[in-house]
Amino acid sequence: MAAAVLDVAVRHMNELIVEISPPALRTLGLSSALREAAERLAKPHDIRVAFNADPDVPELSKEAKVAAYWSARELMVNVVKHSGATLMSVSIAEEDNRVVIRVKDDGRGFRPGNKPRSGGGYGLLAACERLDLVGGDLTVDAGVAGGTIATVSIPYPQCASAASAHGSGQDGDQAIASDGGGDARTSSNHLAKEPTGIGASAW
Repeated sequence: MAAAVLDVAVRHMNELIVEISPPALRTLGLSSALREAAERLAKPHDIRVAFNADPDVPELSKEAKVAAYWSARELMVNVVKHSGATLMSVSIAEEDNRVVIRVKDDGRGFRPGNKPRSGGGYGLLAACERLDLVGGDLTVDAGVAGGTIATVSIPYPQCASAASAHGSGQDGDQAIASDGGGDARTSSNHLAKEPTGIGASAW
């Protein structure tokens, strides 16, 4: 009996180690780690995953890469646990000297003009704080056709001006592409500056 309990504990510890420091992030890079995380998180919830990675995304520093991964993963966790989505789209690309990761879903979203509901927000608050250390930010918008669009944006390590603008509050909200229809989307909630606007329990 004791051996069986120990075996389960060791297995869970190994799984936790993989979650904390995924091999794909160390060996294959950020894009592959994000794809792996999206597929692993979505599968138990029967959520389809659409993943798109720009092959020319520049390499981030180790600190920025870890911040990007964990922040994006937290967004995926919110999708699979709380959105009621059937499709989660994850993309990573270079935009305006920044590495931009978008996590979109077709779930219940939130009413345009309203902030997402708060519910503690520990996971996303931690993500915002981690991103702030590398000059990044996190924004959340209601999708035009429903669902939610959440974006992680981090400047390249060599772009000191971008990081400086972020630190002085000049960076502003990160623009998020329209998800169809051409209608104006709601303005983004800058979570790094306003961390209580969203909770980890729901959009």
